Amino acid sequence: MAFNISDSASKYYGSTILTVLIIVICLILFAKSWKKHQTIADIKVYGAKYLTVQEIIAYTGIKDSLGVSLNRASLTKIEQNVAQHEFVSKVQAWREGLHSIAIEIRERIPFAVVCPNEGHLQYIDSSGKVLPYRLFAAITNVPIIYGSLSKDSIAKIRDGVYTLKQILTVSGEELFRQIGSIEWSYPQRCWVVYLDTYNILLLISPEREIALQINKLNAMLHENSTIANKQIDLRWQDKVVVSDQKKNK
Repeated sequence: MAFNISDSASKYYGSTILTVLIIVICLILFAKSWKKHQTIADIKVYGAKYLTVQEIIAYTGIKDSLGVSLNRASLTKIEQNVAQHEFVSKVQAWREGLHSIAIEIRERIPFAVVCPNEGHLQYIDSSGKVLPYRLFAAITNVPIIYGSLSKDSIAKIRDGVYTLKQILTVSGEELFRQIGSIEWSYPQRCWVVYLDTYNILLLISPEREIALQINKLNAMLHENSTIANKQIDLRWQDKVVVSDQKKNK
């Protein structure tokens, strides 16, 4: 009796492949079903210093938060929702483990206070964005920018923020924290910066490199301890003009 080994092997391998395909399909279906039934047991928030974890979670848009299907939670949508918080400048979300979603935020921190002509104070961040009122108990020592919050003046406010950032970058926190206020002088076309500690007025021109002007100030403060109660004009290229003019009250 003849026996065809080739046909037998072919049937064996065909059966094996079919079995493997069935197993793979079953695993895929099981994985989808398993993933579908995974629920959110925890939402972690990183980077919140002045904001509360609860308010960030409330902005996620995940109804009832815990118990929602992890598969149904869109990370992109969560990021878009949290980014709508007025004090959030950057947000990133990701799945962490089998039952958790992690959210990392970067807060908008008050960098200065704007005192408009109307008199009510408002915080602004380091980008010049005006922030809604909120009590920041830990932030009290920030400079005041005098001026208007009208559309025509927002650019000038941002120029003031830029000047403050240059002072912070060149001189560091110690000198920056001594700044009581900064105001644009239209007659002199310069920024008038008031240093509380020394009772000094600084005249800073936006038309010259601000860092160079601040470096001249740093040299003066390091070498001369008798410049308190003075006005220091840093706008000149090759000199510094010191006078007895005082801050107008």
